[in-house]
Amino acid sequence: MRNPRSDSATPLLRELHWLPIACRVDFRLLVFTYKAMHNDATRQYSVFV
Repeated sequence: MRNPRSDSATPLLRELHWLPIACRVDFRLLVFTYKAMHNDATRQYSVFV
């Protein structure tokens, strides 16, 4: 991105649509919880014999 090291990373993170680390951890935990509650945590695959 060729910004000087002294520049703030916040505008860059917004441009890339990246979440701060604390928000990313919360998001991943919420997605995991949602999938566990809705039985999407494991996928069912059919086995061909």
